[in-house]
Amino acid sequence: MTAGNSSISVVIPVYNGERFVAEAIRSALGQTVAPQEIIVVDDASTDRTGEIIRQEFAPQLERGAVRYARNERNRERSFSRNEGVRLARGEYVFFLDYDDLWEPDYLETVMGVLGRDGADLVYSFPRTFVDEQGRIIRSTTKRISADTAELVFASQVGYPSATALKRDSFPGYAEDCILREDWEIFLRAQLSGLRIRILDRDQVRMRAHGERSSRSAKFWRSTLRVHEQYRARIPLQYRGLFLYHVADICLRYGDLRRGWRLTLQSLMGGALPDLRMVHRLLTRGMRLDRFVSLAAERRRLLEGDTP
Repeated sequence: MTAGNSSISVVIPVYNGERFVAEAIRSALGQTVAPQEIIVVDDASTDRTGEIIRQEFAPQLERGAVRYARNERNRERSFSRNEGVRLARGEYVFFLDYDDLWEPDYLETVMGVLGRDGADLVYSFPRTFVDEQGRIIRSTTKRISADTAELVFASQVGYPSATALKRDSFPGYAEDCILREDWEIFLRAQLSGLRIRILDRDQVRMRAHGERSSRSAKFWRSTLRVHEQYRARIPLQYRGLFLYHVADICLRYGDLRRGWRLTLQSLMGGALPDLRMVHRLLTRGMRLDRFVSLAAERRRLLEGDTP
């Protein structure tokens, strides 16, 4: 660390993160611009998460560079992020999931926009995914639109580890949209007029492993909840993209009837999918095995189980 910034708080929510949390904390500590504090909010973990933090970061805990808070009971990640912001003392807040990593100059780069450009929220488009050992397994060269609203409404933004904002502008993560709260907060920010900036510097390392929440059918249910809450509020020129994303998730989880209906609505609304998207649409839209295998889980979720 070559310099410090008393305006930066890093919030790391964690639940049963004993395998990765120390590496995430070290990633935040190793920045070229050191944050004022790293706030770890433990969501009542049942593994060695707290013990590892206390053992490996005892000096940082003693001087306040790392702060450790523990929820009395499991409250899910939206609550933990919101709690971290409540505890934060910095003017700017950066979120880092316990299993992800940053390049050493990430904070410095983003602060160049947050601190000088007048942005309320900055999203750093992630392109690189690593395995459980931190080795690069894939990178995307996908071109992204220069239209921020298009990226937001099409759900091409959202990863909290790539999200930073002014604390005073923080709209809060929704606790009723768990697993899609990272998309919902951007929808709300965009519609409320917050100034969002997109960076494309490839400085966030997303860790791919079997426990990521997007593999759960609860992801599908939360997507439907966001669709219900926002479908009438999306500007007409972006509504097709919004519907196309929801349709894609429905098809992924075997909700074929709704998925194809929303696909048709999205095309009528002006969505123009590229060849990659068309291939994915056809592949998912014909997966009758997914329809059968997920029917029971969808039924259980719709009967009222909490996501």
